[in-house]
Amino acid sequence: MKLSERTLAALLVALLALPGLAGEGDGRLGGMFPAVVARVNGTEIPGRDLELEVRRELGAIGDPEWKDLRPEYRGELALGKITALVNAELVLQAAAAAGIRVSEEEVAAEVEKSRKSFRDDAALDAALAAQNLDRASWEKKLRENLITARYLEETVHRKIVVSEEEMREHFPAHPEELEHPEIVRTRQILIRVEGDEGEDEARRLAQSLLDRVRRGEDFAGLAAEHSTDASRTLGGEMGFGVRGSLPPEYAEAAFSLPVGEAGMVRSRQGYHILEVTERRPEGRFTFDDVRPQLEERLRKHKVGEELEALVGRLREKGRIEILLSARELLHP
Repeated sequence: MKLSERTLAALLVALLALPGLAGEGDGRLGGMFPAVVARVNGTEIPGRDLELEVRRELGAIGDPEWKDLRPEYRGELALGKITALVNAELVLQAAAAAGIRVSEEEVAAEVEKSRKSFRDDAALDAALAAQNLDRASWEKKLRENLITARYLEETVHRKIVVSEEEMREHFPAHPEELEHPEIVRTRQILIRVEGDEGEDEARRLAQSLLDRVRRGEDFAGLAAEHSTDASRTLGGEMGFGVRGSLPPEYAEAAFSLPVGEAGMVRSRQGYHILEVTERRPEGRFTFDDVRPQLEERLRKHKVGEELEALVGRLREKGRIEILLSARELLHP
């Protein structure tokens, strides 16, 4: 079985991400599809799960009404999402059969991490209600995601090795990937703003951190302690960026500050204390420049191939029933 790129992408999202909730919801979940849209080895796939995945996709294109979409697009979208949900269930069942377990402490930590993305418990409960979930069913989904992730780590990710030879063969074979416009390398400390009432507090903290950086304190240490984005684990390292890939305010500062100097800008995310560590004119990357990204790209490609093969084997052995008819898609 060969999966399309679109279906494989949906599969990777379903299997490799650890989603919490899609946001605070709009309260419209329910009624788009039948109560059960598929069965996987006897386990039902609820229509609300399919609707949630469809609404996430539609939200990215302006949230159009389902009935207003072209019938062929409805069919393609629904089939792709059902395929991803079926594949995710197959992998979850394989993980259970392999004896994969997670502890209560691990689940509690995942719950707490997801809970922090909401301003308070009321906002979390509203998001759950919008998706026809309660705390118990949400925690169950988080547990299943952790089990799936652990299974894939053991059966897929640990198998993947990218050799130096593979990278050096790929590098000269793709010269179009090596050209770059003017680029700048930065590191940052991001202080997020929590509502209007948090504006002044965030600005004061950001200004104090900028002052400390300018006095010579260790930027990486301050980023690790104070930054609120993922770069904190890398000492604030953001790598090289081009103007179009950075928020406008950030790009303006990054391309105007001299190398070795720090500044502060406000974006939609919050306050960025950024330091320019390197700038290059238009040119070509060297192998050493792109080695980490090249290794990661080849690793992801191999993961995709391994995952596709795993799901193919599970689908061949599994009993899959799709209960959503073409008529239900064409005439919602």
